[in-house]
Amino acid sequence: MLLLAPSKDYLARLPHGKLPDRSDFKRFMGDDPSRNKYWQTAMSESQRLGDEFLALADNGRLGESLQPL
Repeated sequence: MLLLAPSKDYLARLPHGKLPDRSDFKRFMGDDPSRNKYWQTAMSESQRLGDEFLALADNGRLGESLQPL
């Protein structure tokens, strides 16, 4: 089984150090521009993470990045 999970380094690069979730609507209530910026930043980081994963898979180096649990 292969378990994919965001690393602590990845999460640290996100605003508020976490993945966005529904509770952010309460955090940013009445401040839609900040909420949108927060989500856009998280989506950009997720795109970068996905691109790195695809690059590893495409060049056959995915196994080099695996860590046992």
